[in-house]
Parts: sequence; C-alpha cells; structure tokens
Amino acid sequence: MLRSIELGRMPIGVAVTTPVSIDAATALTVPTAAVAPGILECTVVVEGTVTARYTASSPVVTPTVAIGHLLPAPTATLSVTLLLRGRDIITNFRIIGTAGGDTMTYFFAQVDAR
Repeated sequence: MLRSIELGRMPIGVAVTTPVSIDAATALTVPTAAVAPGILECTVVVEGTVTARYTASSPVVTPTVAIGHLLPAPTATLSVTLLLRGRDIITNFRIIGTAGGDTMTYFFAQVDAR
C-alpha cells in the first residue's frame, strides 16, 4: 500500500473541510503551521447547481457575480474541481457563487519540489 508521502504529496492541516457556502466572496483558511520545504497545493471542490467566479490575483481582487474567472456550473453528479499551486495563489484565492446555493470543500497538500 502506498502512502501519500511515497507519491510525493503529503496532506497537511485539516484533511477536508466541511462544506462552506460561497454565497458571499469566500477565502481559504490556509494552514499556519510550519511546512517543510516544498510546494503548497490546495484542491478546491465546488458543488451545487450554479456557476461561480474566482480570483487569485495580487493585489487581492474580490470576485463578484460579474468579476472574476467564470467556472462552469456543477451538476448533481459532477462537481467542479480546481487545483491551486503555490502559497501566494492560495492566499489570494477568493470565490463566489453567481447565485445562491453552491458550496465548496478544500484540502491542502505539500508537494515534493524535486
């Protein structure tokens, strides 16, 4: 049986968050514990039935229903998944649903930089 560290990726922080509403612009809660050298990744899963918009720029831009990169609408059987790589992008990431009802879950991993 392979462990995640053997695959070059080690989960850090909370395993998977509980679903968070994205009815208002929402940021990720980034782990503050010291992380060994490597690249921080975050997998974001959006569930619901409406489109969403996100930003990950510096300086931080808060997305609105009209501003930000448009994501397709998830369906009952297919969620939308984003892989964010790098602490700056993860820290600056914001997401909002274009209408009410969508949620997101996310988790962090440290990736071997080799």
